[in-house]
Amino acid sequence: ATSGSVSVSGFSTLDNPNEVKKLIGYLPEIPPLYVDMTVNEYLEFVCELKRADKSCIDDILTEVRILNVKNRLIKKEPLTAK
Repeated sequence: ATSGSVSVSGFSTLDNPNEVKKLIGYLPEIPPLYVDMTVNEYLEFVCELKRADKSCIDDILTEVRILNVKNRLIKKEPLTAK
């Protein structure tokens, strides 16, 4: 950053990046690695890396409407619309 500042819920993105990352999320359609993991395993792994609470994973999967694929391998071909 060359000027200005950004904060999320009072946490500076420069001073407390991990706290900010716990409050916001990014759910990539195709994660860059670990395609042999299930969706749930990948999210649990990322939570461990980020020291985030894993107890809300099912709620998040429900919110983004992908709970039905939580045990599916990431590398599997996408579902086709019927």
